[in-house]
Amino acid sequence: LSCPAGTAFSGGRATPFSMAVDRTARAWVLFSSGEIFWVSTVDGSCKPSGFAKRQNGFETFGMGFVSDAEGSENETLFLAGGPYDNQRVANLASVDPKVLMVNKIGSLQLSAQSSPELTGTGKGELYGYYPGSAPFVGQIDKSSAAAVRRWSLGSMGGTPSGWAFAHWGGRFYIFITAVVGAADRSMVFEFDPATGKATEVKTNASYKVVGAGVSTCAPVIIG
Repeated sequence: LSCPAGTAFSGGRATPFSMAVDRTARAWVLFSSGEIFWVSTVDGSCKPSGFAKRQNGFETFGMGFVSDAEGSENETLFLAGGPYDNQRVANLASVDPKVLMVNKIGSLQLSAQSSPELTGTGKGELYGYYPGSAPFVGQIDKSSAAAVRRWSLGSMGGTPSGWAFAHWGGRFYIFITAVVGAADRSMVFEFDPATGKATEVKTNASYKVVGAGVSTCAPVIIG
């Protein structure tokens, strides 16, 4: 990507931090500078979204679009995060895509590692992947940030240094780059909520994935 992002909160060049995709197939890419750019999923071109950074204490965060109701063509962007220098603070917020204002909802259940990545569905449901020593996937109440349901996951290859999360067809896909020994290893897991099992479907992937997005047009069940 060649988005004209400013300086990262930690100093130096900003890099992509998270991503969501809306119903027009446009990617919303958050950089480590707190800026969100609109990126074409056709050619990778980007332009500033006009999103004002640092709203309500949200500097960096996971993102996911969710339909406002099952089958609705209207959708809301949800954020999970807080200050860049303390990513163990996890708050939930909503953003109306038309006005780009951050509305804080409440505090999220937190794991030992960091704030979660989010994904939504066309059924109007919001889910998060929580990394850490005891990782889990959880369904989140959009109106209160309360936990609705939780699936504990086993070891996923080591201490994560990057992660992303997306839903498609009733399954969830977890992208993890973990520190294994002295090197990073990138993996992809498919999680089936019906069985509660996460299966490694890609070992030694070529990229460290920090953002994954899926439109709420995507199917919620296959077959």
